[in-house]
Amino acid sequence: MNFEFSSRWRSRCAVFLPIVLVVYLGHYLRLFDFGLYEDDYWSLVPNLNQPLSYLSDVFVGCFRAWPTGRPLNHFLPVALAIIGFKLGGLAGIYTLACGWLTLNALLVYGIVRRLFSYPSALLAAFVYVLFPADTTKILLIHAAHVQGSMTFLLLGIFLWQSGRVWRWLSYPVLSLSLMSYESAFLPFLAVPLLWAGERKATVRTWLFHLSLCAAIVALIAFIRLRTGDVRAGTVVANPSDTLHMLLTSLYLGPLTSGRMLGEGAWIGIRQIGVVGGIAAAFLAWVVYLLRPTVSLAPERSAQPLAPIWPDWLARARTETGRLPWWWIFFAAVLMLSGSYALTLTNYPPTQEFGRMTSTHVAAGWGMALAVAALFEGARINSGKQQLWLIGIVGLWVGALLLYQDFNQREYVRAWRIQQDFWRQVATLSPEAGPDWSIIVTGDVTRQRRVIASNSWADFHLARELFNPDPTANTPAFAHLGVIGHLVHFENNDGNWEWNPRFWGGPPDPLDRNRLILLHSENGILHRITAIDTMAGRLESAAPLPDHPRTVWPPTTLARLLFPEQFLQP
Repeated sequence: MNFEFSSRWRSRCAVFLPIVLVVYLGHYLRLFDFGLYEDDYWSLVPNLNQPLSYLSDVFVGCFRAWPTGRPLNHFLPVALAIIGFKLGGLAGIYTLACGWLTLNALLVYGIVRRLFSYPSALLAAFVYVLFPADTTKILLIHAAHVQGSMTFLLLGIFLWQSGRVWRWLSYPVLSLSLMSYESAFLPFLAVPLLWAGERKATVRTWLFHLSLCAAIVALIAFIRLRTGDVRAGTVVANPSDTLHMLLTSLYLGPLTSGRMLGEGAWIGIRQIGVVGGIAAAFLAWVVYLLRPTVSLAPERSAQPLAPIWPDWLARARTETGRLPWWWIFFAAVLMLSGSYALTLTNYPPTQEFGRMTSTHVAAGWGMALAVAALFEGARINSGKQQLWLIGIVGLWVGALLLYQDFNQREYVRAWRIQQDFWRQVATLSPEAGPDWSIIVTGDVTRQRRVIASNSWADFHLARELFNPDPTANTPAFAHLGVIGHLVHFENNDGNWEWNPRFWGGPPDPLDRNRLILLHSENGILHRITAIDTMAGRLESAAPLPDHPRTVWPPTTLARLLFPEQFLQP
């Protein structure tokens, strides 16, 4: 009994610990140095100090209004912010995000383990975590609603595999992905390819599955149209454009994400060189040592061995007790390609760096399954060359790990640039507060591809930074070096108006007596008195301050950006 208990826990540790280690090293090794980025400023920052009871109000409000047609898209980041910040500040939020990604990786392992051997399932989990086409797993808003949507997909597939009543439960679970990030729903359409029964049962399963999926999509689409979702209305209004983007995305997306498997590994290898190669070789050796001693699931299929259609698939399956690896690879390719079918807002799906690489998130599951299938086939047929195979694959996984470490360092760098930039803005604008406007001109030479240090979200950042009273008029901000082509100015006989909220809303009056103008050159800011706009020369009537800021805004965001200013003497 003790031996069985010890063996069980050893097997669980052989799964859990490597996955946790790869998640932590790949994305959260520097979590105490991470900050906030882009969309975090409108989704998470306003909710950092809200009580837990506020979550119920947000949940009800989201499902009443269906904002952007995806209520969970707006609820999950708020939940992550409130719960994580109470657990341990910004580091607490990142710790929850780390746990969330670990959960998804474990679900990937659990699904693939029912199809393949232990090393192939573990490799699938590694590929999902380190998938290089998506560089946004660190971005907190995506760690919530995007990875949350993937949780619904992966849990739905796992339940579907379990059969019986669990298969019924998989459909309502999967429907939640349509309320968070729609692309995660698409791979589920092909999930019966991971199952096989007798011919009548197979046809009946497919008909039931597709009918129920269509009903779910129709119901969600109806709700979105009734609640005025602009995205759903655009799809209906432009069917020819929608069809063109859908069909071309089916191959543009897989080509991009497939190419990144090699490019990401190459970038990773270039980061550390020989040391990285030694580390990757060690990882490969550990995987190889674990392989012959771990058995975490019985070598059996999830369904009885019955004649299936077509006959050649039945014969191949009967020999091994499982569906053959090449059939699973075929199913994975369909899931991979299909995951791009809804890439309509971010078309074309060719992004390689930045926030918009979230368009590849759903493809991470199909890619992980495809790589696992290829590895399983190669492992079975490699014979005495299996050590070489595992060594090469381990080196590749290690290179992807180094690539994600490169992304981590870029996130840290972007946060430090933000801290330096906003420290200068605050120092040069001691009078900044409600009813004031701040405009920055000049360059942003230190922007990087992985994540932006200045973005459209600077408007929200300034509001949270300089406005301790949420009931007061919020300060307006725009960095014309970032979004200048989107900001519209109007000059009506000296009465200026502008719209820093370029995404909508009426123009705001621009009070020149409460206007701060700054110019950026090589990362150094200085105060100026006038700028040139398309509407003419805009001059500030506010007197230049006699001294820089000495009292810092008593806001939560100020404490995160300038922690040294709030240290007790």
